[in-house]
Amino acid sequence: MAALAVLFDLDGTLIDSLPDIAGVVNKIRVLHDLPPLADASIGAFVGKGVEYLMENTLEDVAEEMPMSELVGLYRKHYGEFEFVGHLYPGVRETLESLRRHPDVRLGVVTNRLTDLAVKSVEHYLPGFEFDRIAGPDSVSRYKPYPEHIWEVLDTLQVTPDHAWFVGDHNVDRECALRAGVSFLGAGYGLSGVQVPNSQQLKQFGDLLNHLPNVISEC
Repeated sequence: MAALAVLFDLDGTLIDSLPDIAGVVNKIRVLHDLPPLADASIGAFVGKGVEYLMENTLEDVAEEMPMSELVGLYRKHYGEFEFVGHLYPGVRETLESLRRHPDVRLGVVTNRLTDLAVKSVEHYLPGFEFDRIAGPDSVSRYKPYPEHIWEVLDTLQVTPDHAWFVGDHNVDRECALRAGVSFLGAGYGLSGVQVPNSQQLKQFGDLLNHLPNVISEC
């Protein structure tokens, strides 16, 4: 077994990708003669999966188009979109510090479709490799269900008591609680996760302050 796994949500935790997500949603809205929405309005529906996002930001289109087609449309336009978001400060440096420990496994647990998550990681973290990137389409049940975390940990050969999960959404916190892994809230992120101050990261680099004893044992 690996000594430690550190898993991350993607949107609002590693990447401020709201400009990307909102840009794609608004492109679809305009193509269907709907007015664009403010980024903040779209951001309220990020974190619970693409179907939830579609239902709440493209409700008029969703009434006329099967969800599978609408998700395909979103995937198509996301694949063509020019990224305009950014990594949060300290993400690359912190991940590379963790990556130097041979017994630490790193994964992404996201409700973004896996191919779109991989595309974002390749753009915003070129050359960096996670041990597993898992969207809702690559697990049996996705966040907030614990299977999303458990199945990733099984792949990494790490038990929940040796794992941490970092996320910005209450869905992430709930998933971690159900899965029995330690949780840290990305207090700088998009969704205002509610955690005690002792579990909140004010900036991404604070993560290393929560792991030193474990890392020193790796």
